[in-house]
Amino acid sequence: MSKLYPPYIEGSVPAFYGKKLIVPYEMNKTVGYNDITGFKLKIMTVTTNKIIGYVNSINNDFTVNEAVFYMPIDEMLIGQFYKIQLAYISGYDYKLSNNITEEIFKNNIYYIFENGEYKIANEFSNEEEYYIQEENIGFYSNIGVVKYTGVPSIEVTGLSAGKINLHSYNYVGKY
Repeated sequence: MSKLYPPYIEGSVPAFYGKKLIVPYEMNKTVGYNDITGFKLKIMTVTTNKIIGYVNSINNDFTVNEAVFYMPIDEMLIGQFYKIQLAYISGYDYKLSNNITEEIFKNNIYYIFENGEYKIANEFSNEEEYYIQEENIGFYSNIGVVKYTGVPSIEVTGLSAGKINLHSYNYVGKY
């Protein structure tokens, strides 16, 4: 496998609201479409550099040059800026995981090797060998800044519902 040099992102990324963030990027010329399977986004606070989380992309269409992520908004505050970094993901490795209890099993996704392939384990058993999926993550990109906003709204003063062809020169937009 070749080195996964980072994609290029802008210093400021368009703001988002709700759970979905779209990050425009440019492919690194040293990385081909066949080398990657997705993206990983690292999210940090601007002031303290505290890592809020890592999320994987939900779309893997590399031709549109936009990576889409569901953000961990429970950890984020509306109106705040966050640092983000983008990295490529290339495939997955399955590694044997030892000392699993039923409590640990409930909080993670584990796999079993059955009939020559890895399958998600749905039930816990003491006799089974469990594997965990690990991603091959490339280098992280430069830092971009994004703002988490509330739902945008527009109000036009002087505009009334039900009135037609009433013209006014005093419209004021608020957002």
